[in-house]
Amino acid sequence: MAPAGEADRLHLGDPANWELDEAKGVVVEQIIRRRPGFDPLVEIRPVGTQVDDLLAAIRERTKTGDRVLVTTSPSAWPRI
Repeated sequence: MAPAGEADRLHLGDPANWELDEAKGVVVEQIIRRRPGFDPLVEIRPVGTQVDDLLAAIRERTKTGDRVLVTTSPSAWPRI
């Protein structure tokens, strides 16, 4: 819970008073804008071939010099 007086100011990730004190007045505003039409295509593939499909896709992209980032859902981590 925010200290008295601080709760009025808190919204959308504003820094807490102690963060402002630690930053010694140096604060940067981060503006994130969604770019329309940028959502990637999602493919659902059979469980039995997901790893092989992923490795094949990685090899295909890296042949052209591209880099690949693979993420997983936190809900899947216990199964990994």
